[in-house]
This record gives sequence, structure tokens and C-alpha cells, in this order.
Amino acid sequence: MTQESSQLHCPATFVVVRHAEAAYEHDVLTRDGGWLTAPGRAQAAHLADQLAGRRVAAVVTSDLARAVQTAEVVAGRLGVGPTVETRSGLREFDIGDWVGKPRTFSLASVINAWAAGDLSVGCEGAETGADIVARFVAVLQDLADQYRGETVLVVSHGTAMQLALGAAATNATTRFTFGRSVPNCGVAEVEYDENGLRLLTFIGVAPPHASDLPNESQTPGL
Repeated sequence: MTQESSQLHCPATFVVVRHAEAAYEHDVLTRDGGWLTAPGRAQAAHLADQLAGRRVAAVVTSDLARAVQTAEVVAGRLGVGPTVETRSGLREFDIGDWVGKPRTFSLASVINAWAAGDLSVGCEGAETGADIVARFVAVLQDLADQYRGETVLVVSHGTAMQLALGAAATNATTRFTFGRSVPNCGVAEVEYDENGLRLLTFIGVAPPHASDLPNESQTPGL
């Protein structure tokens, strides 16, 4: 087998993380709300220190401010750059008609449907779970082609991670990923090759056998 053909079968590794702690505008939800707090910047710096022993080829992030700022802190400390790459496909789910309204409603029905594997639903006036998975996985697929055999840091959002990684992984389900909350700078690690996406760990836990998957779900922050 030549080096070129061998490389075609070499998976890309993605370290997928939720953005660091962010502050938001009072009780109002906006599409691009949130900027890193001082503790959030410390969290991002700590994440960079944890990754210092690995060869990170690139840092790619959602284009929402709280994710971009997290990525910039990590990339700067790792010396990866000179700039981070933004991809809108890595965004958090859109709340549609609820944009700009006080947080007086519950997302539980939508989140619980996704956790149970029903990707046909979404917030009023917004994309469905299937739409979110498609755009998120399209980014990973593109990056896997570009970074075969390398490690890429991907900065995204808690629910988008739970939904896309659980639904797309060949060895896990949304019941598993939604069964644990995603803290700020929480990490999932995946491999992506010609056989698809394989979840290695999600918030420090390897996917269990199908019979051991939890039934409960948790609703994380944005």
C-alpha cells in the first residue's frame, strides 16, 4: 500500500469542545448573545494547557462570539494560527421565533424529543434536529477530508454537540449524549474516516453498549 492510499484510510481526530463560560444580556435570548467572562478566559487557557502535549493542526469554531473568543484563546496559547477558522455549521441550535424574547418558556419538549431520537422537531420558526445534525456533520466531513491523520480542535456549543455527535456516531445515540450535561469547555473526542464518525469519549465517558444507554436526559445551557 502506497503512502497516499494509506493516508486515505487514516481517520481525522476531532477534539470537540463547548465554549467557555459566557455572560449574556440579562434574560433575553439573542442569536449571537454571549461573550467570555474572566473565569471563561481562564477555562479556555486551562483547556489549551491540557492540549499542549498534542499536535493540533487547526482550530475551527462556530462563528458565534462566545465560541470564537474561546477558540482564539486556545489557539493563541497553542501557537496554532495565525487565525482561527469559523464555520456557521457548528452553531448552537436556533430558537427561531423566540429570539429577543424573555426566557419565560421551556425548551424541554424540543430537547427531550431530540434525546429520544426524534429529529423532526425544532423550535418554532427554526431548523429541525435533522437540519442541525446535517450542517454540523457536513463541517466535520469537510475537515476530515482536509486533515486526514491529524487532530483538529472544534469549538461549538453544548446542545449542538449532544445532538449531532449522538445522532451521527456509528457507535452511540442521542440517548447517550443527552444523558450527561456538557460543562463549559467540556470535551468530546471523535474519529472520522471513510466509515463515518465514531465517538471515542463524551465528557470523559466512552459510549456504553446499547443495552446500557440511559433513558434520562438533561437540558444544558446554550
